[in-house]
Amino acid sequence: MTNFSKKITVFGAALLCAVAASSAHALPTLVQFQPAGTGTGVDGSYATTGIHEFDWQSSGDVTIPDLLPVNANYSGGGGGSTNSFSTWAANAGNGDTITFDLHAQTRLNDMLNLGGGSILNDMISTDGTASGCANGANCKEITSALSATETAVLFGNQLIFLSITGDYAFFISDADSDVATGAGFINGDEILSGKIIESGGSFTAGQGGSIFLTNTVTAYDDSYIQTDPDANAPLIGTTFDSLMSLVSIFPGAVDNGHEAAASDAGDVVGLNGYVVLASDLSIKGDANNEFSVPEPGTMLLLGAGLLGLGATARRRKQAA
Repeated sequence: MTNFSKKITVFGAALLCAVAASSAHALPTLVQFQPAGTGTGVDGSYATTGIHEFDWQSSGDVTIPDLLPVNANYSGGGGGSTNSFSTWAANAGNGDTITFDLHAQTRLNDMLNLGGGSILNDMISTDGTASGCANGANCKEITSALSATETAVLFGNQLIFLSITGDYAFFISDADSDVATGAGFINGDEILSGKIIESGGSFTAGQGGSIFLTNTVTAYDDSYIQTDPDANAPLIGTTFDSLMSLVSIFPGAVDNGHEAAASDAGDVVGLNGYVVLASDLSIKGDANNEFSVPEPGTMLLLGAGLLGLGATARRRKQAA
């Protein structure tokens, strides 16, 4: 889904500051994990405790479908021969608001404690193979996928992310994911899921950028994952902040290791199993998640930042 509407130009940098300030005001939350699926919600039943961050691999994929409907702001439809971003840049004006679908997936690279040290369980594979961990044949893997609808403002070849709605999930399965085709990322047991409720950041075509996401937890399987050290305190109601680095190349440019892996027509990406088209925009992603509980003033702070943006836009309009 992609559409355009004309909007007053705003300052993306101010929005990023507001989102960054919002993310900074959160209380750290630790979780514990049992890869064997035998956790009981009681302290001592989880193999790994004190987890503050899930660090995902840099081989993650982000796909934006090139499904452009006919609109007054441009002519022609979808199915372009290059990619989504090139089509947008050619047919939308500065300050246009763009709403588009977003699909992404990745495999776990590491688990980190509050100090940033690795505490990855020896049953977790990080290369998609059964021998890719210290536990050999008993290897499992953790994967994550999301499908969402993002709203952003287009300025030339840059997107400023504004808001997002969507769903995500974490999975544990036998180590079988294939980054080249996107297969094996949404199978196995779903251990954690929820909603994506906030977004910020920016992306420049042919270079990259970052997207900041806030995720709520609405369901989880406590045989695998639970809060720590207060095992009886549920994960429901907690959030985690995600930072995803985005890297892209211009169509036809030399790859140099920056091209998304699952970018060929027929590959599969995202929580909804989206099948990639040749005209889609495929971006290489590297993400991490930090579990936290927002402080009461966080949303007020973000709201104040957005109000400031509105005032700035109004002043610019009056001065024009």
